[in-house]
Amino acid sequence: MLEKFFDLITRGALRFKWVTIILTILVLVAGVFAVTQLKQELIPSIEFPQTVVLALNPGTDPEEMLAEVTIPLEEAVEEIEGVVNVESTTNSGVSVLIVRSEFGLDQEAIREDIHSSVDSLDYPEGMETPELLTFSFADLPVASFSVSSDNLSLQELKDLVESEIGPQLEEIEGVAAVEVSGGQELPTQAPPTDEPTPEPTPEPTATPTEEPTATATAEPTATAPEAPDEDAGLEPLPLPDSWVQAGAAQGATLETTDDLSPQVIEGVAALAPGLLGDLTPEMLLVIPLEALEVLPEQYLASLDPLLQAQLALLTGTFPCDVEAEAVDLPDSWVQAAAAQGQTLETTADLTPLVIQGIASIAPQMLSELTAEMLLVMPLEALGTLPEETLMEQDPALQELLAVRIETGACEQEPEAVPLPESWIQAGTAQGVTLETTDDLSPQVIEGIAGFAPELLNDLTDEMLLAMPLEALGALPEEFLAELDPALQAQLAERAGE
Repeated sequence: MLEKFFDLITRGALRFKWVTIILTILVLVAGVFAVTQLKQELIPSIEFPQTVVLALNPGTDPEEMLAEVTIPLEEAVEEIEGVVNVESTTNSGVSVLIVRSEFGLDQEAIREDIHSSVDSLDYPEGMETPELLTFSFADLPVASFSVSSDNLSLQELKDLVESEIGPQLEEIEGVAAVEVSGGQELPTQAPPTDEPTPEPTPEPTATPTEEPTATATAEPTATAPEAPDEDAGLEPLPLPDSWVQAGAAQGATLETTDDLSPQVIEGVAALAPGLLGDLTPEMLLVIPLEALEVLPEQYLASLDPLLQAQLALLTGTFPCDVEAEAVDLPDSWVQAAAAQGQTLETTADLTPLVIQGIASIAPQMLSELTAEMLLVMPLEALGTLPEETLMEQDPALQELLAVRIETGACEQEPEAVPLPESWIQAGTAQGVTLETTDDLSPQVIEGIAGFAPELLNDLTDEMLLAMPLEALGALPEEFLAELDPALQAQLAERAGE
């Protein structure tokens, strides 16, 4: 049957070929016309039929939060017409409800009903009314711009954007809103505070023993103090009795932090590491630099993150040393992102768009960011934090964040690259191990340049850019002059020329 049908169509198309051609042209014209009439948008307005209810009551146990907040909220929103599913997650001080509704209904009306139900409930004393979070592609910014100037100050530039550029953008047809973020100017140093007068340390009355017997005290839990003012001259502080007695037992005089030397720190770390726990944050901030640099890494890692950053600033390793590892975000951030179909787990996931979204929808969540999170947050995200959030931080933390912003991104050491086979064999012939660019030294480069200069041509651009700086400086000038100009510029930038 089908064969006869297709046979008739084929015979008819061949017999009346002009009819076939005309029909084909009509179909093509209709297709082109239909394509031009399609409604297209770069970012179409799509609303998801769900609403997130975020309730915060810091310091509340999960069980209490469940009984007093989560369950009443669930019971209230489940009765709303159009709601088909309610999911909740409760943690310490945080409750997140995902309320899903049917497609095709008036989502704005449903949100108004949810808002009314949430407002009608009674909450524990001191708790704020839960926030409603919604997500739509229309919430995403169409464009993001950064503004800089060599002539205007930061405040003048911000005033220009807010008073002139922003209003002009809002007048463009189709622009719903223009948000200005960043532009905050952090203080370059913490405001001066009156330095407390240390109480005199009583002289030990017990007879010193040959080895210190003091046990390690609990690690201090107080907030790290502000970095000492350089103008104060870093006045020494009296050491703990345990250190004074340990020094006397070894025939050494240890009275103030000025008496600490690298040898003393290394000796205590090896023989009585528990004594390191007796050092207060104030003492660590005035320890001589050479003694501070030999403190064990595991001990420094156990300190308060803010104090770690202050010590790194003193030793000249801040901020690069604190940007190595990301820090887990608060549960409320993770859950709020999951409710919107996004993934937020660590500070590495933070972007300017995320910070701007949180600041506009749930600004109270910004207060959950700890000093450790702020110190490792990506610079582009840090720059979009609201000014009032930064001004609420501890003065010492403000100073460290200002250093981060002023310093900019830290340059990462390039990863080692495997060397050519000719270099590996030449090294083996001389009893030298040459496998990657990390194995190159000035002596190796000078030897190759003197005895087998043709091997230099086997080095690729990637190898040259990953080569240690001291080895790079030993490359012959005539070899560098033959390289591509763009590569020469990159190598000169690496060498700091």
